[in-house]
Amino acid sequence: GKVSIYNGVALPKDATQRRRMRNKLSAQVHRKRKQEALDSAKQEVEGCDEVTNKLKVQLNDTRSKITSLQSIMDAIKLEFGDQTVQHILQQCNLQVRSMTASDIDKPTRSVTSDSDTNISSSISSSSDEESL
Repeated sequence: GKVSIYNGVALPKDATQRRRMRNKLSAQVHRKRKQEALDSAKQEVEGCDEVTNKLKVQLNDTRSKITSLQSIMDAIKLEFGDQTVQHILQQCNLQVRSMTASDIDKPTRSVTSDSDTNISSSISSSSDEESL
């Protein structure tokens, strides 16, 4: 007689044995697909975790910069007064509004630690003069 083949495996002649063998082979295929899906999901989670961690670092860096800029702003307010700071902020807002969308995509000069040092030293030196 003719030999039945299922998933590349020759099946027994007995109908019950043939059904059991097909079920066994189907279960193996199902388990393999399930494991592959699980592995794929784990990789996706790892990728998401990596992105999340990078974003957390970026958030902390941004918060640190905000804190630094706030302290610089406070020092400027102390030295030159709130009116001067308000005037500077208005000028900055005018510049931002006049920018085009392409200007916003261009990298801007970031505040460096050298400029922070220069501002801090100029404020402290003028404070020293007042104390004389």
